[in-house]
Amino acid sequence: MDAMADEPLVYDMEGWEPEERTALGLLLDGAGIAYSWDGDELWVAEAAEDQVDELMDRIEFPDALEAVDDDGGDDEAVYAVMSDLYVAADRLAGADLLDVAAAAELAQAASAALAVPPPYGVAPAQWQQVQQLAEGVVAAIEGEADDDTVRRDVAALRGLLHRLV
Repeated sequence: MDAMADEPLVYDMEGWEPEERTALGLLLDGAGIAYSWDGDELWVAEAAEDQVDELMDRIEFPDALEAVDDDGGDDEAVYAVMSDLYVAADRLAGADLLDVAAAAELAQAASAALAVPPPYGVAPAQWQQVQQLAEGVVAAIEGEADDDTVRRDVAALRGLLHRLV
C-alpha cells in the first residue's frame, strides 16, 4: 500500500463479477483514488472510504441512484468512463479488427459505461443509446460478426460519443 498515505481499508469483493471489478477500477481511476487488488480484496486509503462506498453503490445499485448529483462530486469519474469509451471506440474504428487489444479495451470501457448513470448534461435516453451501442459492438465482436457490421457499429458509437465528449 505504498501509494496510499492513509491507513488501509480493505473491502472483501468475493461476490463481484470481473466486469464489476473492472468498472470499479475505472471509476476509482477517474476519481483519482489509489487502490490495489490482493485476490478478492480491494485496498484503498481509509480517507477515501466515503467516495469508494459511493462508487461501489453506483455499480451495485445503478437504478437506485439519481442520474445527476446535486454537488457534482462524481461527475468527473462518470465523464472519465465516457471518455474512456470514446477513446476505445476511436482506437477500434481506426484499427484492424483483428487488434485484440483494441477490442478488449472497448469491452472493458463498455462494461464500465453500463455500470454508471448518465453524465451530467447527457439525457438518460441518450446515455441508454450509448450503452446499447456499446453492448452491440461488444456482442458483434464476440459473435465474430463480419467486419463491415462491426465497423458500422463502432462508427455509430464513436459518432454519438464524439458529440458528447
